[in-house]
Amino acid sequence: MTHYYITWQPDVAEAGDYFLTHIESERSDLSMGELLDRAFEMEDIDRNGGFRLCSILRCNAPAVVVH
Repeated sequence: MTHYYITWQPDVAEAGDYFLTHIESERSDLSMGELLDRAFEMEDIDRNGGFRLCSILRCNAPAVVVH
């Protein structure tokens, strides 16, 4: 299992508010477009509204909680 963590700020967010979206996938090769499509869908936000991307982190299982 691959886990993706996306930090981003959709234009509909308040100034200074950022989203952290977690996406699980059997695929470890999702493109940025595929990831953003899923993030917008998961957060129920219209993609045409615009956004600022901060980071995308990909982690392969098993994940370990450090703190």
